[in-house]
Amino acid sequence: MCTSLKLKFKNDYVCGRNLDLEYHFGESVIAINENYLMKFKFLDEVKTNKKILGIGSLVDNYPLFAEAINNDGLFIAGLNYPDNAFYNEEAKEGAINLAPYEIINYVLLNCKNVDEVKGVFEKVHLVAKPFIQGMPLSYLHYLVSDKNKSIVIEPDKDGIKIYDNPYEVLTNNPSFPFHLENVKQYGNLSNKYYENNLTKKDELKPFCIGLNAHGLPGDSSSPSRFIKTLYLKEKMEENLSQNDDLIKEAFHIFDNVSVIKGAALTRENKSEITIYTSVYDLNTLECFYKTYEEMAVHKVSLSEIEFNGLGIYSNKI
Repeated sequence: MCTSLKLKFKNDYVCGRNLDLEYHFGESVIAINENYLMKFKFLDEVKTNKKILGIGSLVDNYPLFAEAINNDGLFIAGLNYPDNAFYNEEAKEGAINLAPYEIINYVLLNCKNVDEVKGVFEKVHLVAKPFIQGMPLSYLHYLVSDKNKSIVIEPDKDGIKIYDNPYEVLTNNPSFPFHLENVKQYGNLSNKYYENNLTKKDELKPFCIGLNAHGLPGDSSSPSRFIKTLYLKEKMEENLSQNDDLIKEAFHIFDNVSVIKGAALTRENKSEITIYTSVYDLNTLECFYKTYEEMAVHKVSLSEIEFNGLGIYSNKI
């Protein structure tokens, strides 16, 4: 399970995610610079022309990002999409053939904004090749955001689908069209003070504030997290002021949809938790993160990173 969003106020923009899993995968802050040589399964090795900052795992000096931004302020996050994500067995002549783990790297190296991502994915063909033998494939869909808009990319069996995402929120299954339809059930939710619309026979004085949001989901399921994240994001953006810290406010939203130990068990009876939360400033190109075990927020600035001779930086979180 995972949750991702984009939050904005005037000319400030942040994107981020909760990463929910029942295990750790060597998660680290990773960055690459223009000297890094990026290898692909089906494409020629290229010397990167951008800087990328994100969180993922570093295997054989190769960045396997869970989410990241580039120095153009383009953000992409992969979220679990099991049983729906589909990859082809063979490469396709004339297409941009990518292994699933290469999607984030390819997008951030070749695109400046969402519109360019749309253009690239008209030619992308995904091939079921793991990074190394024995490493399982990740079945994901993606939230892609720049300062102006967001999209969702879903690699389905009948082709790669790209959806405009006006809500700039994404969780997990079902597919994105379900979430767009499901939102319609919650149009009555409000943050306004209680108003009695039921009867004139009694004044019906409220016994607390927040009653107009009665029915707002609170469980850990993907549809519920989508609705709750959207509600909190929308109401927060309506009430932000110049004095508010957008990074902190994003963390507050993620805290409200995080998964704690014991709340959601897998089929194998293992407890999923929000192993980390990350927030990225699209203007300053900074990554802020905290983990389930370490609640303090840490900051990494792309402009201050010291890269090694290979053009890469990594630090376990």
